[in-house]
Amino acid sequence: MKKIICTLALGFLVLSCSKDEDSATVVATWDRNQYGTIASDGTVSNLTDYIHSCPSEKDNFSFTTNGVFEDEELYDNSVDAAKSQLTGCSSYKDNGTYALNGSTLTLTYTNEGAYDVVYEVVSLTETELKLKKPTSIKSRFDANYYTFTRRK
Repeated sequence: MKKIICTLALGFLVLSCSKDEDSATVVATWDRNQYGTIASDGTVSNLTDYIHSCPSEKDNFSFTTNGVFEDEELYDNSVDAAKSQLTGCSSYKDNGTYALNGSTLTLTYTNEGAYDVVYEVVSLTETELKLKKPTSIKSRFDANYYTFTRRK
């Protein structure tokens, strides 16, 4: 799941053909929003809201101007709070570098062994990023289409 998210984040780097093309940038923090499947003809199906485990924070990708990304997943500790000192949410972070070439976003994860995840940027605006993963690569729930919302 983390690899998919990172790959999606890189997709934000690619500019879309939309009206906002000139002002859109992947450099930002992007909250996970939805996932689904996209067919070869471009139709999207099974679009489902992403369920965040932590009630106060959202799983996200952050991209910097120097080509570094961070993939953050948060977990709710409130269930375990009675058994331990943990409260609120805990965070798991994965990171690496990214490159955006045309509509191809490549995430290179570096903290658990180097590997690449490649996405196609379907669209990128000031507020939304949509990524497509090649259908030959399966992921959580067989999703190959992801949407993100830019954090304000």
